[in-house]
Amino acid sequence: MKKERKGILCCLALVVTFLFCGVCLAYDQSLKNEPDDAVDLGEVVVSATKSEKMIVDTPVSISVIKKDELDQAPNVTIDEAFRYTPSVQVIRGEGIGTTHNFINIRGIGTKRNLLYVDGVNMVESMSGNTTLSLLPTQGVEKIEILRGPSSALYGGRGMSGVINMFSSPPEKGVKGCVKSFFGNYDFKKYNTNISYGSDKWGIALDASNTGTDNYWSRDNMIKRTYDYRSGDYSYDFDADYEKSDHVGWENWNRDYEEKSIQPKIFLTPNDDTRITVSMGYMENETGNGYTDRYTDANGNDVEKYLEKDKEFIGLSGKTNLSDSSNISYRLTYHHLESKNTGENMDLAKSLDDPAQLAPGGRAPQFYRSESSQGSKDYEFELSYSKSLTSQMLGDHNLTVGMQYQSNNVYWSIQEQGTGRSLTNPVDTTKTGYSLYLQDEYFINDKFTLTSGLRGDMYDEFDEQLSPKLALHFKPNPDTQYFISSGYAFNPPSYSQKFGTDWNMTAYTIRTNNSNLDAEKLWSAEIGVRKRFKENLNCSLSAYYAEARDLIESIKEKKKIGGSNKVTMTYEYHDNIDRAVMQGIESEITYDFNKHHHLTGSFSIMDAENAQTDKKLPQIPEMMGSIAYQYNRDFNLFGQEHKFWSTVRGRGQNAFLIEEYSVDEPKEVSGFFVVDLSMGIDVAKHAKLFLNATNLFDKDYREFTYTRYQSGRMVMFGAEIYF
Repeated sequence: MKKERKGILCCLALVVTFLFCGVCLAYDQSLKNEPDDAVDLGEVVVSATKSEKMIVDTPVSISVIKKDELDQAPNVTIDEAFRYTPSVQVIRGEGIGTTHNFINIRGIGTKRNLLYVDGVNMVESMSGNTTLSLLPTQGVEKIEILRGPSSALYGGRGMSGVINMFSSPPEKGVKGCVKSFFGNYDFKKYNTNISYGSDKWGIALDASNTGTDNYWSRDNMIKRTYDYRSGDYSYDFDADYEKSDHVGWENWNRDYEEKSIQPKIFLTPNDDTRITVSMGYMENETGNGYTDRYTDANGNDVEKYLEKDKEFIGLSGKTNLSDSSNISYRLTYHHLESKNTGENMDLAKSLDDPAQLAPGGRAPQFYRSESSQGSKDYEFELSYSKSLTSQMLGDHNLTVGMQYQSNNVYWSIQEQGTGRSLTNPVDTTKTGYSLYLQDEYFINDKFTLTSGLRGDMYDEFDEQLSPKLALHFKPNPDTQYFISSGYAFNPPSYSQKFGTDWNMTAYTIRTNNSNLDAEKLWSAEIGVRKRFKENLNCSLSAYYAEARDLIESIKEKKKIGGSNKVTMTYEYHDNIDRAVMQGIESEITYDFNKHHHLTGSFSIMDAENAQTDKKLPQIPEMMGSIAYQYNRDFNLFGQEHKFWSTVRGRGQNAFLIEEYSVDEPKEVSGFFVVDLSMGIDVAKHAKLFLNATNLFDKDYREFTYTRYQSGRMVMFGAEIYF
């Protein structure tokens, strides 16, 4: 039955896409005799082919989030904007904190995508993840979200897609602003920016300070029972009760504090060269609950904490060598270090050692611990592009490039106070390099065939080849069709392959597997983009993907200290699963007039383990979003002012979540949340605004990972600028 349903969904995706293509063709035919008007070709993007190209000429699915959308939306963190694009899940299990936050594109899974800020790769090689809370929230010009396998150009982790963030170059002269806003849970955020721009160069400095109190202290919560020592969870989604009635959360803290500073330099020494230097230093601390095993001198529970420090610098640029050739270059350094306190067994010893048991022999012996882990990631990339024309071979744009990367990863766990090592520390450096080739063959003014191949060589697993082929058909400036197919891979994170042993929860030990190999994926998609008249833009695409050698966790029970009474869950990762992902995704923008704008997206996804026919966790079957934006300029007391308001909502149906202590995933209900932003720009020198997230559901039943996010947040603030 499940295989039959998968076949039906795949056929439905193709039928719907082809029907939409037919509608577009019929519409184009009806306009054949109408006079041609000047056509706005839309946004310029670079992610699809690593070269500047109008979005209408890209042969893949891509979405663009513009600066005005970011400025007039109630985003607490920048990744909230990603959620309003098709097939993109932002999984935040701890509110704005730094733990349990991931991105999932097309249901292919977390840790299988890339994210760049001004050319700096933000993926941490140790964990394979991106700390979303440490992304810039101001000074962003636009965000490009490329969906589908991208390893042919981007290499490892470009398995499900690539997100590119670009900073705003400074305006001419000296500009600056100070912004602050406040909200419930003692939320507060202060931003400041100062910049200078000229014809040849510009510099900008962004700084911010963010903090919030413990949002788990609110009164209304979904009932959860949690046993600290066994790790057992249970939920009651129908319970309507106050916090005093529940068990399990009252000793946990999730406050958060973050500081960041980000200088940027923009150079245009001549008409042919553009260079961006982007730097950043960020630090934060997340409350990580209270330990149940240790107390201070007064007998109080001692709070655990998680600290993260991040620094990066990147130089990226492009130089035109002639009218038909150019070189692009990128040199980056990215270092993230995590420190946290907790409790750990002495895993430098054998698990059979009787010393692993606490006095009485009925529980493991834990020690108050301090952990430090991180990665220093270096990347260098150089590419050369050349336009070629010949009578025999036709018109081509050829790109050849190389990339080198070096990752120094480290991890240690020590006992607090003594400095004694509680596990075997890790400190190693791994390197990799790659070569890639891309050819854009302009068959005629309507058809373009793009082909690419990349080879990646790593120290720790087999070489990978990633081919891709795409055909783009543009019968007129308003209509584009594309079909593409590609192969991608995802290397295991270094923590999965080389990480040290550690106590993930009270009764779980996680260890590494040095035999892990890269995950592989093949995918194909077909799509259409269409503009109806001047104010309605639509896109629709269908995709199918097969993944193999997926990395999943394996759990085993092991006896501790030679006792039959005490057991631990031993968890490691292995290449075991094969999965199939397929779906339909659509996007629409409608401009009623210059004041009213409407955007929406809808996705249908099916992701299953092909070996067991079971649905993959954390992936809903349906996701959708809608946003309405209103802008109006007005004159008052002889001054020009501007009012704006944005209302947006998003939702998804029921999906599965996994718990560490439960073998089978649990289904949790879907949700629909509504956000609001409104404000006024006073005389082009000050802004007053009010933002609210999750207007109507103070319980916030949006489960992400194994936890849920903060409840309704209302924020107000002001910005003064010159």
